Amino acid sequence: MRHRFALGKQAFMNDKKLFTGNLSIELKKRIAESVLWSVVQYASKTWTMTQADRMRLEAMEMWIWRWLEKISWVNKISNEEVLQRVNETKAM
Repeated sequence: MRHRFALGKQAFMNDKKLFTGNLSIELKKRIAESVLWSVVQYASKTWTMTQADRMRLEAMEMWIWRWLEKISWVNKISNEEVLQRVNETKAM
């Protein structure tokens, strides 16, 4: 699973220009969901999810949403507020 997360982050960084451009947040979300989550969740039906894996998956999701909204971790904005800004609900 860690390898899939690393591949997802790599895919995100390779397409970083898509996410930093002047696209609407809704379009950025659709791109992230179609490109990044397909990479991360490939063969996820065969995974045995532990609590630690769920936490890693949630952390990756929050990392993506914070990047899309250009929110630094030093801003001390809660995950709930970030999810409200991107109009999403908690995945796990």
